[in-house]
Amino acid sequence: MKWKQYALVVLLSAVVFYANLGGYSISILDEAKNSTCAMEMREAGQPFLPTFNGELRTDKPPLHYYLMGTAYSWFGYTPFAARFFSAMMGVLTILLTFFITDRLLNNKTAWITTIILLASIHLSLQFQLAVPDPYLIFLVDVGLFGFAMFASTSRKRYLYIMYVALALAVLAKGPVAVGLPGIIFLTYLIITKQLNWYYLKSLAIPQGVVITLLIVLPIYYQLHIQSGGAWTEGFFFKHNLSRFSDTMEGHGGGLFYMPLVLAFGLLPFSFWLPQSFKLAWIERKQPLLLLSLIAVAAYIIFFTISRTKLPNYPVPCYPFGAILLANYLHKVDFNSRWFKVSLIALVAVLLVLPGGVKLGLEADPDFTAHRQLWWWFILLPLGGAMTFFLYRRNLIMALAAMAISFGLFNQVIHYVVLPRLDKELPTVDGLSVLESTSSLRYFEALNPAIPFAVAQVVPKMDSSAISDYLQLDPANLLITNDRHIKRLEEIPRLEVRYAAKDPFEKRTWYFLGAAFQDE
Repeated sequence: MKWKQYALVVLLSAVVFYANLGGYSISILDEAKNSTCAMEMREAGQPFLPTFNGELRTDKPPLHYYLMGTAYSWFGYTPFAARFFSAMMGVLTILLTFFITDRLLNNKTAWITTIILLASIHLSLQFQLAVPDPYLIFLVDVGLFGFAMFASTSRKRYLYIMYVALALAVLAKGPVAVGLPGIIFLTYLIITKQLNWYYLKSLAIPQGVVITLLIVLPIYYQLHIQSGGAWTEGFFFKHNLSRFSDTMEGHGGGLFYMPLVLAFGLLPFSFWLPQSFKLAWIERKQPLLLLSLIAVAAYIIFFTISRTKLPNYPVPCYPFGAILLANYLHKVDFNSRWFKVSLIALVAVLLVLPGGVKLGLEADPDFTAHRQLWWWFILLPLGGAMTFFLYRRNLIMALAAMAISFGLFNQVIHYVVLPRLDKELPTVDGLSVLESTSSLRYFEALNPAIPFAVAQVVPKMDSSAISDYLQLDPANLLITNDRHIKRLEEIPRLEVRYAAKDPFEKRTWYFLGAAFQDE
């Protein structure tokens, strides 16, 4: 019975995406800002003014803040709560992809697609972050799959599901949620020679516009009014138009950046992507295959053109890339030359990977203490070797061997690697110092994880007031980093209560207090 297969897909997905979900802190910049913003909105009882550390935050729409706030009400202000619905979006994405592939292609291809997605280390990391992208990925994929179902069945209900999902995606990330799917749909109609008035009428576009406006406008209007227009200006002009036309926050990349992200994201099976694209084009009369091919191409090309590039940008196309790969692997002739070439190349890369990681860890002084972690990478070439010996006998067993090795390595990342590195972060290692203070202030730079760690706003302080502030109470604490600490050398009786280097940001953070002398 199909419900048993669906239950198994949910179980496997939950094992991957909920792996040690609260076992390491909220530390990276985006997670910290989004988690803190949701916390501050809930504390203030204010659903329409997103703030980080007491200041208006215009980076993202508020959908994920609402769901994170719900999880906070269940589990408290914890990393698990902040990431809870992100992981759920991952489970739902895998389940949806399995359902659609099974419905429009076949059951075997659906299972291979699921194996490919669950083996993706990048995908598992993405769905464990307290950021809006997991919500965007799921909702955009609902919209794209809704279009695929309509193209295959002509049933209008799938169009309405598509419009609702894409409208909610706009509340999760912004206009890009409808912009890219719109390009994909238009390209599909052009290739299939259906860009005509009759077919456009069948898409119920006016109803879709009304649905989108009814869902999006009330929230965006309140954000505009209650921020005095500041949110609208910051969100649309800075965080949307500028991200496409300018490189923001140093997040640039070359011509091959996005293709390499796709290849990494669908490892280990991405070595067969070229063959998969070719086969999908040959079989383009199948709506799901053609839409999947267009979706992958659209995301890679669009974000290659964009001046701002981040590795999370093409992730919504991963399920479609997995479908293309699964379609190829389901039908491949194991004796074909190009199948063997890709398999040999994959195994060769996996064999040298542990040694490369070992050299990299030893070369970086911030990670030399963790150089023994390279041993865990041996799981990956073992999986490659098993695949090499099994592929002639049983495709599913061979693919499962590869997926299991990557799946086990993913568990190692979440249960061993991340918790170990997490202990060295200043916001974790120095948390007892932060919690023992009467009052916190910062000078020029604030580690974004601190407001969430201490569950309070940390005000900024001018250098002229620092001496009086620290002398007022021995427990008062000032936070800054190595970029600004030299400017405080003239302040008398200033002592370092705690200092540590963030191995990821390459910045040393200082917790400073007054050095009181015994009378």
